[in-house]
Amino acid sequence: MEHSVARALAANPEPFGELRIRVPEHVTADLLLDDAAVVELARSAPLNQDGHNRLASRSDRLGDRALVKTIDDLLAPIDPLVRALPQGSDPFDIVRRLSGARAERVAKALSDPVQRAVGEAIAGIDDGKRERPRRRLEEALRLDPRNQEARAAMLRLSVGAIAGGANPEQIVSPPLSDEERALADGWATRARDPRALAAGELDARLAAVAPRHPLGPDAMRLRVQGRLASGDPGLAKDADLLANDYFGHRSDPSSILLLAETAAAVGDPATVLERLSELIDALDPRRASSRAFAYRARDLARATAADDPELSWMRAAVLRRLGVTVARGAPRNAGAGKR
Repeated sequence: MEHSVARALAANPEPFGELRIRVPEHVTADLLLDDAAVVELARSAPLNQDGHNRLASRSDRLGDRALVKTIDDLLAPIDPLVRALPQGSDPFDIVRRLSGARAERVAKALSDPVQRAVGEAIAGIDDGKRERPRRRLEEALRLDPRNQEARAAMLRLSVGAIAGGANPEQIVSPPLSDEERALADGWATRARDPRALAAGELDARLAAVAPRHPLGPDAMRLRVQGRLASGDPGLAKDADLLANDYFGHRSDPSSILLLAETAAAVGDPATVLERLSELIDALDPRRASSRAFAYRARDLARATAADDPELSWMRAAVLRRLGVTVARGAPRNAGAGKR
């Protein structure tokens, strides 16, 4: 698969780019089953035939969305990304594009001890955990102090401390790379005045961080957040374009929420509600970070205008799924219900 994907991307970069598919990892992260997994999944299962169509006679008994709630448990034992990542793949890029239990599962399957420690830390940080990821990163940095991925993850884990004035060279061994220094300055600036993130010199330094660098997503997130904080309609539109171009293919809750926020900034309530519905699908109630995402989604849904009946219905449906009771005829921005 990896060879055909790379060839297709090389031969047709523009059409795939329009779909925000630029590197093989964009496809690999969406792989749920390969041939071997399909065979294993179907092993010993009864045949589905024209004369005995189980989908026609039994699928209605499953109930709405019943399979969705168990799909990860069903596929986990035969996950092709656990068995072996495609040769030449960037394992950290793939882990970052996954979320929840699958990200952790793929990280734990990495054979190299440094890669495994860093992968587990990345998955844990994305889930809102701190102590175990920090320990795993400390292990990785003891083995390889200049490991780019481990350094990036340790800095990301220390955003609060850096924003509060901590010296990043006391968090990872000096010297800092240009990318590491730009992110440290960006996080500190966001804490003081996020509008300054969109200003010339710092924005240029963040823009210079390559998309494939481990800190690339963090740099782009800061650039988007600075434009949103500016309150400038032109910069808000720029933020929406940047976010969709960079994060539009990602399925992790943080990226989906950012896309909803940029849609809100440019006055696109339909897209806001569509993104929030995607976010709800992506949340795993077993993960510690899901509650915080749900709270932010509720606030955004409540603030979303719904002037026509279809939008009103979409907004009510999103709020119901987030556990908010919407009274009939309630004002469109009323904070009905409880968290």
